[in-house]
Amino acid sequence: MSRFWMLAAIGAFGVCLASCAKAEPPEAMEEAATVQPGTIEEAAVVQDSAKSDPSFAELSPDDFDDPGMYDRLAFINTFSERLRRGAAVADMMAPTFFFVYAEQHECAGYTTGFEPSVPASDIDRRFMFPATFAWDGGDCDVPPDPNMVLPFHLSDTVSSWDRIDIEAVDANYTVFSLMDPSRHDYVLLNTEPSGDTYEITQIDYRWEFR
Repeated sequence: MSRFWMLAAIGAFGVCLASCAKAEPPEAMEEAATVQPGTIEEAAVVQDSAKSDPSFAELSPDDFDDPGMYDRLAFINTFSERLRRGAAVADMMAPTFFFVYAEQHECAGYTTGFEPSVPASDIDRRFMFPATFAWDGGDCDVPPDPNMVLPFHLSDTVSSWDRIDIEAVDANYTVFSLMDPSRHDYVLLNTEPSGDTYEITQIDYRWEFR
């Protein structure tokens, strides 16, 4: 199942999202990481969530070549639990983060967009980003203007899922996905070390028609 595709031609200073005569499927994008719970209370939440997540509950730091990988997994569990409860996550973000949006449509069309420098505080509320609709087929219901501004709210999106599955995308536990297997959409998280903890530097939202 191809889950990790990314919008083509993305770059911090130049993605041609404006004139779209032809759509190009997003390419695979795989980069992210994690950290330990910020408080004792959150550590308890992670332990509670682990009880319902056998894949995490059965792990211990000794199961990893780098014990820090366990801390990263615990961090991602904390992040997802906060999202599930609708709690703030801004303190787990980099001061600014890169946001990428890619939605695949049944008609061989794509809605893609990105915002290279979103303030951390915006992650806890609805924020806007520029996007473009592109297509490669005659069955698409093409909007009058393919260039648009769309809203996104991470917590509202994830909290509506029936469940949140966490998956490490790479062997180094630097890329994680959050998904509900019954849905078409999922989230990719990129994290990096920051002092003695970690921070999320990029969030990708994907909707894949299948």
